[in-house]
Amino acid sequence: MSVLEAQPTLFLPGAQHRTACAAHPVHAVLFATGLIELTECEPVAHAVMAVASKELDTLACCLMPDRFEWLLASGVKLVPGVDRVMDLSACVAGRLGILEPLWSGGCIEVPVEPDRLREAARAIQELPVREGLVEKIPNWPYQLRRI
Repeated sequence: MSVLEAQPTLFLPGAQHRTACAAHPVHAVLFATGLIELTECEPVAHAVMAVASKELDTLACCLMPDRFEWLLASGVKLVPGVDRVMDLSACVAGRLGILEPLWSGGCIEVPVEPDRLREAARAIQELPVREGLVEKIPNWPYQLRRI
């Protein structure tokens, strides 16, 4: 089974992080509401990536037009990171006059086996190519990979 085929669990921001997943790195996916394309609003996109780049436990991430995929190291408390992404991007959007919610309100969390981290990071990095947004990975500005 590939990393992205693992069985996800759904949690709402603010809920207790599952202790069963605490020992594993986590691949989290935050879904946009679809009211705006996240990558079409540069200030919002930069806010999301700023949170991810400052998060020391970010192993890889990619902002897509309809979601944010984030690979975090083991032991990370996911809820505070998700809350930071949602709050900061909503604040930036509000300053731009975008009052509609940006995020769907939930997050899918998939535990990743430690020996599959590079595979998971590569899969996240390749998202824009697989979805036909760019031809080469370096052409997508909204991504980060540290492993």
